[in-house]
Amino acid sequence: MLSDELSLAILRMVDDLEKSSFWENTNLRFNVLSDAFPKSLLKKLGLDTLLKRIPLSYLQAIFYSRLASRFVYKYGIAPSQFAFFDYITTVWNQAPAAVAQQAA
Repeated sequence: MLSDELSLAILRMVDDLEKSSFWENTNLRFNVLSDAFPKSLLKKLGLDTLLKRIPLSYLQAIFYSRLASRFVYKYGIAPSQFAFFDYITTVWNQAPAAVAQQAA
């Protein structure tokens, strides 16, 4: 089934991402988490408050699963390494939604 293949691909990618140093990059972490939380929650509490209140292991799970699922849904279950480079570069450099809202 396609949904099983997608789930497996996401889980494999989460495992790989957990071994990477992506979590240590604050810009990437901020961009991914800003995109992962509901906009209404970000508007009410702000990302800084959420980061203080949510346990680290939960934040990391959100971060890795968000990166993996968005990538797999965009590029499929057997993407090229170049596709991942393209994807991570885009996420790394995007203007976070939370920052854009605060600036408005």
